[in-house]
Amino acid sequence: MDHGRYSALRPHRAKLRGETRDQEKLYLAFGTNAGFLHFVDGDTGQEQWAFTPKSLAPLHKILRENAPVTSDDGTLQHPYGIDGPAAYVRVDGDGDGRIASGTDDHMMLAFGMRRGGRNYYALDVTAPKAPRLAWEITPETDGDFSEMGQSWAAPIPAKVPGHSNPVFIISGGYDPVRDDPSLDSSTNDTQGRAIYIVDAITGSLVYKADPSETGKFAGEAFQHAIPAAAKAVDSNSDGITDCVYLADTGGDLWRLELDSSDPYDWQVRKIAELGGSGENNRRFFNAVDSVTLESGNKLINLLLIGSGDRPNPKAGGEGSDLTTVKDAFFAIRDPDADKTGPVTIDDLEDVTDQLMCQRDSGDDTTSCSQVWENSAGWVLYLDGAYSMSLPGAKVLSQSVALDGAVYFSAYVPDMPASICVPVIGRSYLFGLDLLTVNSSSQLGEDAELNKGERAEEAGEYLLSRPALLSDGVELYLQGVGTANLSQLVKNLGESGGIALPSHIQKSYWYEKTSE
Repeated sequence: MDHGRYSALRPHRAKLRGETRDQEKLYLAFGTNAGFLHFVDGDTGQEQWAFTPKSLAPLHKILRENAPVTSDDGTLQHPYGIDGPAAYVRVDGDGDGRIASGTDDHMMLAFGMRRGGRNYYALDVTAPKAPRLAWEITPETDGDFSEMGQSWAAPIPAKVPGHSNPVFIISGGYDPVRDDPSLDSSTNDTQGRAIYIVDAITGSLVYKADPSETGKFAGEAFQHAIPAAAKAVDSNSDGITDCVYLADTGGDLWRLELDSSDPYDWQVRKIAELGGSGENNRRFFNAVDSVTLESGNKLINLLLIGSGDRPNPKAGGEGSDLTTVKDAFFAIRDPDADKTGPVTIDDLEDVTDQLMCQRDSGDDTTSCSQVWENSAGWVLYLDGAYSMSLPGAKVLSQSVALDGAVYFSAYVPDMPASICVPVIGRSYLFGLDLLTVNSSSQLGEDAELNKGERAEEAGEYLLSRPALLSDGVELYLQGVGTANLSQLVKNLGESGGIALPSHIQKSYWYEKTSE
């Protein structure tokens, strides 16, 4: 589940193998705002242990005494604990297909604190009932992490050139001054403007880029905090990350090129500038999604992301006194390294009220192959993307791309009937053909634009990123509220799943060891 006041850490399942298949165990790790990371037996539901960091010692006194927490201006605040998501790295050191303690094997569980603090922790859970604190990262750690903001994002496991151990890629975090929705992209943040790559086993620093090291940038350095998780891309499927994409609270996108085995050669480049002021004060809190499409026998690399002020989800809705930001969903063609500057919103085709192209058009000016030949991508403004107006609509979770379509949710704040009535708002699940930006129900076909078919109402929910599950025959899109998937998915399967694309095949393998 997503972050929240009661259970904040997205569950991750870790399978630790024994000598036989019957000895395999499944565990669940999750954090709470009581200040603990809980480790639970996935079969029985029984807690095995709980970990609380030293930095949260004051929180336990507050909770025990039920003491109020206030900000500098006297406003009551919620006390936060371990409010961030987790990730794990599995290292089978001896290659025997099992994770066992007392060997070179490792199972590392790492997590941040989100609103609870600015630290990251890693626990060695190779022996699942005897965890060990392997390392911690704080802004005071050797001065290397002084730019670290609130640790919002999950550490992203990866392999990078020139480093034998797996790593965690950690984005710089959130600057709480951005809780003020009036701050725009002209205001620089003071923390969170960084990317870190650390050894997953030891926590040692492999690479960092922040404003203090201008030589790490091909152009200007970070100016805004980066609370969203990094997106690591292995473009040639060799198991090594080739580039990393980042999104910040100023509406900018960045690319880190890992094009050498020497980290000193790695550089960060701003590739898109999509924020601004007033109605253009767009902010990114979600990780970039990266997909490759084919159009006219050419491959197109697209970066997908939606904007929305996550700390202020009610901002800009009906009855709001705050400026209504024209939040949007973007599909941006990954620019070449030799492009003179970042992509701006003026470079993108506005597809709010029109299609991007026609797949089978006989007119060269409207055919997808011709349109995408030189296009920088498209922008869909959320307030007008549907058949009815969606004032204050914003994207608060990451998208999912599947077989030429993208699915994402947009949250619309409602106007309260009275000050005494809490208002949840409502969400819509969008499904779009990535090439034409028509409804995903028309995927692969040409049809007139019907904006009402682009999305389905999903209920009074704040939806997280849709999850994909598979039974080997069909894919199931989960976590979509009350949305009717049959209205968004072409050829929905008999049991309510998405027919498995022909190029995705169920596969089997086995490991042969020496006798």
